[in-house]
Amino acid sequence: MRKTKFMKKVSAVILLSSLSLLTFGCSNPKSNKDTKKDNKKSTEVTTEANINANDSLTNGDFEAKDFSGWETTGDIIKVQTDDWATVNKTYFVKMSADAADASFEVKQSFKSSVSGDCAAGIDYEGAASFAGSCKLTVEANGKSASVVFKPSKDWDFWEKTSTSENPIKVEESDVVTITITGDLKKGDWGDFDNIVFDKADSLKGDSSNEKKSFDNITYGGAKGSGSIDYKGITYNGMLINNGNYIKGVDISSVLSVEKSGFVYKNADGSKGDLFKILADNGINCVRVRIWNDPYKQGPPKSAINSYGGGVCDLDYAVEIAKRCKKAGISFFPDFHYSDWWSDPGRSICPKAWEGMSVDEKAKAAAEFTTEALKKIGDTGVNILIASVGNETNNFMAGESGIENIAIIMKDAAEAIRAYDKDILIAVHFTNPEKTNYLASYAKPLDEAGVDYDIFASSYYPFWHGTLDNLKSKLDLVADNYGKLTMIAEYSYSYMGSQDATATQKEYKKASPENQYDAIKLINEFSASINNCIGTFYWEPAWPLTDESTWDEYGSGWTSSIAKEYDPNTAPEKAQGSACYEQSWFDQEGNQNPVLSKGLFKKLWKDK
Repeated sequence: MRKTKFMKKVSAVILLSSLSLLTFGCSNPKSNKDTKKDNKKSTEVTTEANINANDSLTNGDFEAKDFSGWETTGDIIKVQTDDWATVNKTYFVKMSADAADASFEVKQSFKSSVSGDCAAGIDYEGAASFAGSCKLTVEANGKSASVVFKPSKDWDFWEKTSTSENPIKVEESDVVTITITGDLKKGDWGDFDNIVFDKADSLKGDSSNEKKSFDNITYGGAKGSGSIDYKGITYNGMLINNGNYIKGVDISSVLSVEKSGFVYKNADGSKGDLFKILADNGINCVRVRIWNDPYKQGPPKSAINSYGGGVCDLDYAVEIAKRCKKAGISFFPDFHYSDWWSDPGRSICPKAWEGMSVDEKAKAAAEFTTEALKKIGDTGVNILIASVGNETNNFMAGESGIENIAIIMKDAAEAIRAYDKDILIAVHFTNPEKTNYLASYAKPLDEAGVDYDIFASSYYPFWHGTLDNLKSKLDLVADNYGKLTMIAEYSYSYMGSQDATATQKEYKKASPENQYDAIKLINEFSASINNCIGTFYWEPAWPLTDESTWDEYGSGWTSSIAKEYDPNTAPEKAQGSACYEQSWFDQEGNQNPVLSKGLFKKLWKDK
């Protein structure tokens, strides 16, 4: 009988590996280890069975905790559980070729309990880098049917397949044989579970590869052109960004950097204006984080009394919006609903909201969002997108768990919709390399009635796995819920040791030219993600300013007084930019090739 209990509503799981990490974008303390090897505990059991003709399909869900009922060949399989999983918390078969290429076979013969046109089905998951293949075969009455499957959408991302497209006719008590075989390459790992034999019609459509259709999204109408293969997307009757791919940046720290004396230079080396430089290079939207009250309690609200990180209160956002308006760039407010950094490791409650219930915080978030949008809107800037939260995997406004996060998101999103129905509402998550976006977030948000348009993800290639895996995670959300998708944060180093060469062959060692190539790769690939409307590079203009400015102007990632608000993360002393190695300017303000060679106008030139 098909096991369904792991498909029920999954409560939010606090990713334990993130609790002590700073994950607001490009901070060196952040670390993401390989989930398979570091984030799994298992219970191994002995393989011992040799039964050739069971009265019925036996132990297809492996809840016997072993291979009872099955004949097995190969030493790379075992039955286990996964204590860290969010989707399948039951027993399943683990296959892993750690040392060398290897094969296995799992086989059972039994008497059919159904009659008619029948088929076999299976659930599976596996590594994004899975290079081998597996096959499910069913035989009866001299006929056979097979389906090849490749478990390659990564951990905690279960899929289904079956032989229902090629059914076999059987009568009750006919002998049926089901065989699962695998040819794994060195390093491959995967899991399978819930092997069933039933009428083919009951298994048809039971496939993760089937795509739903949504009449609120149509393709076509692109106005610009470039190496990004973007067709244009109309969503709920609105042509997104006037038919142009969104080429965005997050420059939240810019005012503090300028006040610290840093000069952004034009391509010829003369003093330039960052907003004009970006606009001339094809950037069409600016993202800015907004913190509620990033200041020490008591003293006047000024940069020297701030928690640093660019200061990033509402007044700073309004000033940036004014300059975006002047440069002809759209605006994207990113509400953190905290007085400082929010990310998968923490989101501390704003000081003014302390003691509130989650429902009261939701109301306060809506009020703050409305106030902010009105002040920003008064500048005349085009507000293209607004985000209800930042990397909200685990926390928001001091609350934990997706159920509580959804309560706050729901009210905040309703406030955006009430202010201007044309603003695209984004939700933002991260860690695609080890998170099932569909089950862990998209489904609970849908069940909670959160009204949003864009499901966005961070993607830092030195932490977040492959682009193929990112696509697989976002595609499922787009295909099942009809949402737009977007890369809300990404970056790549032009100097230093932080690059993705250790894990991904597509990327090269940090250098100005290789930064150019990585940005080109990510943007060109992003258009292949279902319903993707664009990308936002995180802090391309946050250099390492003089140490004396980190407290005075808040131009480092933290000031020396931030610890009073976040004692678990903030250090004792102020620290500078954590992202200067990913900047598009060197430490003297000269442009890196991504700007000097006009990459973004080659990727997509707006019309």
